[in-house]
Amino acid sequence: MKIKTIRKIAGMTALTFLILAGCATPYQPYSMMGGYFDKRIDENTFHVFFSGNGYSKREMEYAYFLHRCAEVTKNNGFDYFVIQNYEDFKVLATYDRRGGVQADIKLFKGAAPSATAAAYDGQKVLKEDAPHNKTLRKITLQ
Repeated sequence: MKIKTIRKIAGMTALTFLILAGCATPYQPYSMMGGYFDKRIDENTFHVFFSGNGYSKREMEYAYFLHRCAEVTKNNGFDYFVIQNYEDFKVLATYDRRGGVQADIKLFKGAAPSATAAAYDGQKVLKEDAPHNKTLRKITLQ
């Protein structure tokens, strides 16, 4: 192979790596670049966590967090979830530019009660595609 060709391939590889390294965390299982994880606490309670990287916007972390909660709800045969023990890691972000969102969620069957602000219909969140829905991305959890 010619040296010019090898240099071009090496240059393109380096450029691709730099572009990808500068990107916000994609929706993925937790890794060095951030992502989600969840853990079952009991039959209908899960702990859900999403952490971005230094390039992730807070609104996207919230949206990815809601999306993961909806997936956990659907994957376990429930219809809606209620957020409990919510915690936003703004302090953590001060130290290493990474933040996070975590909460315990309780899963239920049936229609989500409209009187409970922290209750979300899992199917509706998935259908509305939280990470790409500007309205859902602006939700600030309490």
